[in-house]
Amino acid sequence: MRCSVREQLAKRIVQHHRTVAKIKKNITVNHFLTEIFHVKTIYGIIWKYDTCGTIGDKPRSGLPRKISTGQRTRLKRLVNHQTGISLRRIPQKFNVHRRTIQRELIDMARPFETIWQILEEKVYGGDWEAKTIDQLKRRTQQQLKRIDMKPVQAMFSSIRKQLRKIADKGPFAACSF
Repeated sequence: MRCSVREQLAKRIVQHHRTVAKIKKNITVNHFLTEIFHVKTIYGIIWKYDTCGTIGDKPRSGLPRKISTGQRTRLKRLVNHQTGISLRRIPQKFNVHRRTIQRELIDMARPFETIWQILEEKVYGGDWEAKTIDQLKRRTQQQLKRIDMKPVQAMFSSIRKQLRKIADKGPFAACSF
């Protein structure tokens, strides 16, 4: 179940539980069983509301999974042409988990994903939605013509060199775009 659907369901269950069922769980459960939801799901939502007083997620502790654009730029500068930087020390400087830094470094060595991300932003920009496959093809072709090809060619011209650097000097060598 997607997060937004689950949140809407939880709101409906709690509203029914408070107003119609007058805090009787079995009435609420029987009502939502007709909509083909699992008993555990319904009881779990009611239990969370009764114990926490809310159905929403509260802020959780832990390190963030993503870094900001500024931090990404700092990371590129930090690892650019530097060998001997420990992957254990970098996350401490950015206050993130080691896996977050690994993901960012891997993404820096993947120009295909970068191009697809740019194209996706252009095609679906302004909440555009395709009604047919032909519309999507036309829109994609139009937006491809509008992309500046010089940066794209620069990214792809150096793939072989970057892969050779990674093989010879390790993953930090690929961060010199």
